Amino acid sequence: MGDPLPGKPLILTMMLGGVPAGRTPVIAISESTVYHTQRVTLEPDAESSTLKGTVTLDPIQMSRTSVPPKAARIQVTFARSRQDTLEQFMQRIVYVTLETERGDAEPAKPPLDAKESPVEKIIVGEQKQAVAPVLTCAVAEEDLVPAPSPEEAETYWQQVSHLINQSWTRQIRGIRRAPRNGTVKVHFKLFPNGRAQLIEIEKGSGLREIDEAGIQSVINAQPFLPFPSDLGKNIVDVHVSLRTGNREQSREVQATRNQSYRK
Repeated sequence: MGDPLPGKPLILTMMLGGVPAGRTPVIAISESTVYHTQRVTLEPDAESSTLKGTVTLDPIQMSRTSVPPKAARIQVTFARSRQDTLEQFMQRIVYVTLETERGDAEPAKPPLDAKESPVEKIIVGEQKQAVAPVLTCAVAEEDLVPAPSPEEAETYWQQVSHLINQSWTRQIRGIRRAPRNGTVKVHFKLFPNGRAQLIEIEKGSGLREIDEAGIQSVINAQPFLPFPSDLGKNIVDVHVSLRTGNREQSREVQATRNQSYRK
């Protein structure tokens, strides 16, 4: 939560599902070039039915001439502790974006314009809570507050797509032998303030350079503009498909909250 700062501690919570607790402890080891290595024993969490652990990652001190990074790569290794050995069974790699200093100049974001970047596909699932009715009789409906324009959300996702596409194009130019039909799918959490967090490869292209370009495309495109009013204040899962080759089919953005309702 919030905007992590370079040189400041970061609290990381890990939840592992589908693995029974058992008698053998499950250890999570977090490693990064920005933070010191930490390990924690995961404990059963009754509320989420998962194994859960929280660590505070202390930053590695940088020299005065070092340029603060825009993101930190964090590798989490899950292992079972058996006697004096650790048996690794899964790894996850995520990127945490770091807020730049207030004095740093950030590239200006182009204005929201639906005509700037046509979007191939955007799905936003809005959360609907199950609430029992307080009345069973008929109630006259009256619009006291004007409904928000549905074009605001659509235009917002078009803008996100446009910025990621620009960043992706710059990244691909630096790859000499990029395949024509290479595709990488990137997933990240988008916060209401426009900050992208926990960026990870959802489906790799098979080429390390293409996958890294996909990660950097999101890192360099964010922070995006804050959510418009009709998107609410909930964190949104965003799935981005980035393709090499034809520019008109180079990206696809899909934003999802849940599958119960789609707009």
